[in-house]
Amino acid sequence: MTKLEKKIINLIAEHFALAKEEITLESNFRADFGAENLIIADLLTKIQEETGIELEEVDPEKVKTVGGLINLIVNQETEYE
Repeated sequence: MTKLEKKIINLIAEHFALAKEEITLESNFRADFGAENLIIADLLTKIQEETGIELEEVDPEKVKTVGGLINLIVNQETEYE
């Protein structure tokens, strides 16, 4: 796992008050963490602030899993799970 991936996992854990060990790449933001779009939008803003990676165009509704979000950020792609 890269330094950036670890940072993202740490930010997710902090945002949802979870232990890092509870978070997997398959974790679903809605089903596993009970997140709504506004909470995901807040997370995206926090990740953007902490990493400097532009995420303003990301639609929180389309962010499904931790792995999908990490792939989006790491690869800076526009298609994600």
